[in-house]
Amino acid sequence: MTATLSEAATALGTAISTISGLRVIAHPTDQINPPVAVIEPNSVDYHKAFANGLSQMTFTITVIVSRAADRLALLNVDPYIATEGASSIRQAVEDDQTLGGVVQAVKMTGATSFVTISIAEASYFAAQTEVIVYA
Repeated sequence: MTATLSEAATALGTAISTISGLRVIAHPTDQINPPVAVIEPNSVDYHKAFANGLSQMTFTITVIVSRAADRLALLNVDPYIATEGASSIRQAVEDDQTLGGVVQAVKMTGATSFVTISIAEASYFAAQTEVIVYA
């Protein structure tokens, strides 16, 4: 059975929710309580193997932290985008390559942007990471 987009997103959320103190939401919202990780689907490529044997899904995980000051904001996001460690999203996701048996493989490709964002007229600092899921 091939995982659906929502099943893969849920499995990613379950993996990320193992990080102590980091909340996980499946979609952007007007009310957040940082630190929070937002999982958003980007694309689905159906033909990665013959006879519908493999689909490739890409997701963006946006980590949002408080932005008291630029330097402090970057320090706050660092543990979540680190290669390894108790707060590393990469480690939490890649520790179980099948995300609990839901997918065939998963790969974090890296952090793609670091920006200040505004939600409900409040400023936050965000880092976006990209994840490829093979199902």
